[in-house]
Amino acid sequence: MGVVRREELQSRLSKDLEDRQSLVITPLLNAADAFDADSVDLRLGQTFLLPQSLQQPYFCPDEKSRDTLYVEAFVPLGRYLIVPAHQTVLGATLEFIKLPLDLCGEILTKSSVARTFIVIETAPWVQPGYRGCLTL
Repeated sequence: MGVVRREELQSRLSKDLEDRQSLVITPLLNAADAFDADSVDLRLGQTFLLPQSLQQPYFCPDEKSRDTLYVEAFVPLGRYLIVPAHQTVLGATLEFIKLPLDLCGEILTKSSVARTFIVIETAPWVQPGYRGCLTL
């Protein structure tokens, strides 16, 4: 199957949840503006993981150090998260998605964001059957 057009995406969104070809994107607020000809714009959620400086010059991935790698930050809708230069931040989409087994997805950075040299994703492939919020 090739690129899925807007009409097919919208048709699959309206299918019953039990239908094997149904697509779920929720919440899909302002759906009229979310769709392009062959894509859906998703939004950032409100929770972010910010890396934390380590006390030692090495990292040992064990149970004790697992929770010391990052600080969780909650950003209310309409507010901004200021990211320092050369910093990596993990976020997730506000929308939960469920892809059917016959569709896959790809995360692409909008050109207006790419021109600011911000990298939105490093693992752009979304497997068929994926369920959850996408990590960015």
